Amino acid sequence: SKSIEQLPTVWSRLSDIGSKTLLKGLESDNYNVIEDALTQPNITFLLPNDNTLQSAISTGLLNFTKVNETIPQILRHILLDTYPANTLLRERHYILTNDSTHLPLAIASSRQTNNNNETITIQVSSGVVTANVIIKDIQCSNGIIHLIDNFLLPPIETLPTIETIPELETHELLMKSLNLTTVVSGPNKTVLAPNNEAWASANSSTMPYGTLVHNLKYQVIEGIYLSTSLFTSSPDMTITLDTLRRESSLRFERAPDHPDQLLIIGKTNNDIARIIRSDIITTEGVVHIVDKVLSADDFLGMSNNNNNNNNNNNNGRNNERGDTNSNNDGGIGGQLAGAPSNNPLDIPSQDKLESHGRSSFVLIKSNLLMNHIIFCIFLPLLLAL
Repeated sequence: SKSIEQLPTVWSRLSDIGSKTLLKGLESDNYNVIEDALTQPNITFLLPNDNTLQSAISTGLLNFTKVNETIPQILRHILLDTYPANTLLRERHYILTNDSTHLPLAIASSRQTNNNNETITIQVSSGVVTANVIIKDIQCSNGIIHLIDNFLLPPIETLPTIETIPELETHELLMKSLNLTTVVSGPNKTVLAPNNEAWASANSSTMPYGTLVHNLKYQVIEGIYLSTSLFTSSPDMTITLDTLRRESSLRFERAPDHPDQLLIIGKTNNDIARIIRSDIITTEGVVHIVDKVLSADDFLGMSNNNNNNNNNNNNGRNNERGDTNSNNDGGIGGQLAGAPSNNPLDIPSQDKLESHGRSSFVLIKSNLLMNHIIFCIFLPLLLAL
């Protein structure tokens, strides 16, 4: 066998492994920067296979006539160090590429089952796009080639990212219909987005406006937290973070019996969501897809624990003694009737709503009493005439 020094470079190796579409597209001198990048030392090239490249061209994702767009797309597939498969399989990696986005790829092992046979593959994520390594460790004199089955695209902003993921369609529609897209938009945010099934289970179509606002804000965290930042390697460790829902936090921990399951715990120990897809990196932060809508309000959390009767009794006692203080800025979301006309995020607190209701009731009672007094005074006078 040849020594590493005797092997062809990554660039020269492309013709050996049949990457005709890529070589043909890069024939122009405008693409010399790609040849230079693939001949520099100590690189890893995540090479889309030929069928993948042809598909990207046919769908318009890749257009070699648009040089300024194509160069960063190809550079997105080049890692600035050598990463053999056994290194990538060992743990989750966030690796910067040769493009100018300064946003990493998320690379980790993935268990896949086919015909009852489980295989472990390397999965590469770039924004919403996920690719699998289908041929690994093609040795070259200046690095390694891993053949992948998808064309990587650079990350985009958070809201457009959510719009492109089919399993977040309900989440997208709710935010847009309620004019709440600003909850997820903007820099430095971690979004824990419930999938379609989660919103269906939570009966989102009948959920009051206030509850929807609270729940959407409850599953957004200020700051960028990739999965390795949220979950320590030890299943006994818990991380607690505040959310955009005022005075409300979430706990993050690994499942004790299944350390590969990443759990998010809400206001009660029984209100638990699992991360089913992690580290969808955007230009503004990161999105993790979860399988449950966590309840932002204590009332809803108790409902999930089948304590509706106790909660209703407590509410009744509070009303009897006039106790309207609330620990939450938005109060009990299920009792908020509608959105304020000026600012949809400015939900009045429950004590304001209840005090307004009581004031109206007292006023009505006072008016009735005054009418009764007037009637009693003047009725005898009228009868005497």
